[in-house]
Amino acid sequence: MSLLYLLICIFSDPGVLPKYNNSRITEEDIKSNSFLKKKKYYFIRGRKFKVKLCSTCHIFRGPGVSHCKKCNNCVENFDHHCPWLGNCIGKNNYFYFFIFLIFCNIFVLSNLFTSIGLVIYIGQKQKIKSIKDKFIEIFKNEYNSLIMILLSFGVSNIYTLILIINYYYYYRIAPL
Repeated sequence: MSLLYLLICIFSDPGVLPKYNNSRITEEDIKSNSFLKKKKYYFIRGRKFKVKLCSTCHIFRGPGVSHCKKCNNCVENFDHHCPWLGNCIGKNNYFYFFIFLIFCNIFVLSNLFTSIGLVIYIGQKQKIKSIKDKFIEIFKNEYNSLIMILLSFGVSNIYTLILIINYYYYYRIAPL
């Protein structure tokens, strides 16, 4: 399932706004910045919003729209450009990215609990009475499991933090 959502995130459109291709804007206008001085304001739910002109795409960007320097596109509800996916995370693929992170978190947590179970099983097999001596013996023989426990715990906490922060940010901006 994780692979499916990964592929959906990679190949889906994040909400790219089409670039403005009109011959009315000339090179002289761009050099003199005459069209950049235009300001537009919109009222959404009684609040005044200033829209900015993207100098690269030549379109007016509303609230929540940002220009991605890597993709060279303006994206609605732009969250970030993911280097591992090679795609922006925006309005249209944010849900799939969120589900992908949840599946990654489940995978890491299952790895964590499997490694802990292995260490406990090996610790119970040994005939040593002292807990300290058991831990030292396990660390000597099964150091890779202990390293995996530490890495899994750290990665799981990072994924959970990313999920919480992005969920808050996305749903705080999305209703606008």
